[in-house]
Amino acid sequence: MLSTYFQITCQSCDEQRVENVSTMHQQLSALGKLTKQVEPDLEILLELFRITPETATCDACGKTSVYIAPLADEFDDLSPRRCVLCNAIIATERLEVLPNVETCTPCSANPNGPLTSSDFCSLCGDLVSVVSTRRRGITQYISRCNGCGHEN
Repeated sequence: MLSTYFQITCQSCDEQRVENVSTMHQQLSALGKLTKQVEPDLEILLELFRITPETATCDACGKTSVYIAPLADEFDDLSPRRCVLCNAIIATERLEVLPNVETCTPCSANPNGPLTSSDFCSLCGDLVSVVSTRRRGITQYISRCNGCGHEN
């Protein structure tokens, strides 16, 4: 779950408020709950917050029947997207900053232009790198797959 905020809705009057997980934990710790746990399990924290009268009381009607749901984040709908050049998964952080990006960071930073089929392993399809080897006293440069280690 990407979101650390939760929407708390009163089941009696539909009053809503937003709480952060760390704020919820601080409130429960101040009441003597979860005092020994630095990072409690999220499900336990939410259920304890929901059933504790001091934290679950509605500000509008004063009743304690609340429903807690994750707050939808505008970036939660970003599904993993693959780079059009190398087919690697584009990092979520990159998609959050640049939602319309089509290439991964290594491909966009490649000074030699777009990648070609010779930049990928013929066996597994992962990127290959040029590495130096020293065999029989001679330094050679070969293409080696980053994934399976196959040498071209």
